[in-house]
Amino acid sequence: MSERWNWAFRCYCKPSNGVQGADVIDSWYRLQDEEVQAELDAILEFFQNRPNAEWRRPKFDTLTGKTCQGLREIRVNVASGAYRILGYFGPVRQDFTLLIGFQKKTESDTEHNCKIAQLRKREVDNDGARARRCTFP
Repeated sequence: MSERWNWAFRCYCKPSNGVQGADVIDSWYRLQDEEVQAELDAILEFFQNRPNAEWRRPKFDTLTGKTCQGLREIRVNVASGAYRILGYFGPVRQDFTLLIGFQKKTESDTEHNCKIAQLRKREVDNDGARARRCTFP
């Protein structure tokens, strides 16, 4: 019998006076144009019921290097440019947590955003309430 995959996508929430604050991924998503939103929706829907071994380029990649260790990127490439959403598998089985989204213009953009993502990852690992189920797609 094969294992059923049903990934839960979680979105990082910034703290607000000791309680769960705004969903920063949802806020970023809503600022993007329809083409970026539609492509991200399609990618997440494609991944949702597939084993993560099937998550690969061109839509997904494992990041390398000291700053980005343990992080993955969802790769959105549309007419307006290259966009990346950094995240990781966790904090629990069959969760993928989205930590930060950005438009990639240079290699240093990824490095800078990996630093922020690593801080957020530690926050989520220490307090699972710092990420909630994403409200999209």
